[in-house]
Amino acid sequence: FHAVLHFLFLFFQQKLKNKMKMQDCMEQILSGFSMGGALGLGVGSLFAPLQAYSYGLKGREALRHCGKQTFMFGVMFGMVVAVGAGIRCEPKILNTDNAKEGMEL
Repeated sequence: FHAVLHFLFLFFQQKLKNKMKMQDCMEQILSGFSMGGALGLGVGSLFAPLQAYSYGLKGREALRHCGKQTFMFGVMFGMVVAVGAGIRCEPKILNTDNAKEGMEL
């Protein structure tokens, strides 16, 4: 799973090499997804066994249910935090026409 995220990060990094503001936003979104995914996996690993117990699942069914629910929690939390990071993204814009070189607006 982490390898897929790393591949996506490298792919977008090469595609958006000349567009620094988009690259900064993409880094924020990917880091938000990874942090949210880690949090979701932790929460899912706590709540999935309780849910399996309440459903009355035993053995292999319970283990399969815990794996699915943990993965779903991780993806869900990751997407929520990634969307939040994308909304809060404030790219750095450099104005080289009227301002001194290197001044940020």
